[in-house]
Amino acid sequence: MRLINMIKMSSLIIALSLAACATYQPPENLNGQSNPTITGSFAEGPGSSTKVVPIEIDGQRIGGTALHFSQIAVTPGPHDIVFSILRAWTFPFQSGSSDIHVTFASGENYVIRVSMPVPSVTPDGQASSWANECEVWVETSDGKPVTSQVPVLLQLANVSPVPIIVPIH
Repeated sequence: MRLINMIKMSSLIIALSLAACATYQPPENLNGQSNPTITGSFAEGPGSSTKVVPIEIDGQRIGGTALHFSQIAVTPGPHDIVFSILRAWTFPFQSGSSDIHVTFASGENYVIRVSMPVPSVTPDGQASSWANECEVWVETSDGKPVTSQVPVLLQLANVSPVPIIVPIH
């Protein structure tokens, strides 16, 4: 019974925390013009996939299914976009995030792009096995870049300080 109460309390705390965060509300179309949109993308390479998605627009978190590559409507004009990157299919997973400033034109569709990560170089000139670097930029749906490339460091997403030992029976 105590465990159930702890789970309920944890769920309540999480719900209240999320409610306190401002959630992005897509704008309505004004004056009959369609709003610009932005969506995430992924880059695939041998044995790995790197995904980039917008997670925040002008300080407001994007929620729901928007993080799964759906088009997110924005108003025309300048916006600050925070994005998140996850490099999967490698172990351990790597992640990173940063922000980029974009000026959106009415009716245009935009895509956040990510390059395939390359190993970071340590101060002694060796390739790092724990961190990778990639670049992120925004382009129109027809491939025209509208921002410069932003370098992003990808680091281990989850690190366990002690080895996990699983008994084999």
